[in-house]
Amino acid sequence: MKTYLTKKQIEIKFTILLVICTFVIAISACTNKQSNTNEDASVTNSSKKQDTNSDSSSNTASSLNTSTLNTYYTIVDDNEDTLCAVYFLGYFEEEVKENATQLFNTNNINLSFDSIDDLERADADGNEWYLILPKYLNTQVVVSKAELNNNGELKPTEDILTTTKPLLLKCNPSDIVPSSQVTVTYNNDSITFNPSISLKDGDITPFDRVYTKSMLFAGPDMDSWNTLLTDIYNAAPGTAGSSLKSARAAGELLDWLEDYAPMTDMDTLKEATKTWMTDNKDIITSMEDLAASWNSVANNAKTILTDRDGILSLLEDAGYTLQHDTYTETNFNNIKSIFDELFLT
Repeated sequence: MKTYLTKKQIEIKFTILLVICTFVIAISACTNKQSNTNEDASVTNSSKKQDTNSDSSSNTASSLNTSTLNTYYTIVDDNEDTLCAVYFLGYFEEEVKENATQLFNTNNINLSFDSIDDLERADADGNEWYLILPKYLNTQVVVSKAELNNNGELKPTEDILTTTKPLLLKCNPSDIVPSSQVTVTYNNDSITFNPSISLKDGDITPFDRVYTKSMLFAGPDMDSWNTLLTDIYNAAPGTAGSSLKSARAAGELLDWLEDYAPMTDMDTLKEATKTWMTDNKDIITSMEDLAASWNSVANNAKTILTDRDGILSLLEDAGYTLQHDTYTETNFNNIKSIFDELFLT
């Protein structure tokens, strides 16, 4: 016998089925939401971890780039290949100390000129003072004396200082041949150079991978030296205005020596004068005229040294005013010996 459900029973069963479906759908939705939330959290955490690692790597690289710099290396040096800085400080200790102090204060360099703990010192003879600042920590600096060998090559003869500190180097009794050699080594990377002043412009000689700067405005003005030599030659007796030209050249000579003799030496001036003679051999038509000119200028220079008032009127007529109240006679005597040798023989 077939059994048939009543209308009431069918409604009850349908309601139960609807509730069950709704419950199943709700559970499924919650499960999917939780799964998506976990995935998002996993992606976010992964991204954060990656960013953290990136920042950590960046900070490490930055740390490596900055932590190896010496704390006193505060100068503006954009060359990544530079291993040290070399400053020319001057010729006399008082001047050198003043320039070093100015450099330290201007660049916030925490060093003291008088402190042996801050600065090593090396003496390779001479009167030129250089400050050498290693750029990186644990940089080794070796200073050696240097001399020309029999083949005319500049070679180190003995090591006089090995240090990792900044140092003051005193060297170069001659402007022509350096008396020291400096080797700077960092992480098996080395450079070698010979600190010196360029005869071309009076500035510190540039070197590869070395930051260089002179704390002096200029060295000896060799252009004005060449002009002075021409003025001496043009003062030959018997030519128009020769007496005025001779007096003017004498004043120029004494003023030049007073200004620049402390920055150079007589060997350098002798070589520069010989170069001038070679370069102007087409103009110097007569050595006799050059000799006569020099004798006249030398006599006027002696008068300025011994009887200044007696020649002031002649200098005034020549349109020249002496730049110093007194002059160093030794400077004149030294240059006179050189000119006598070159012009009178």
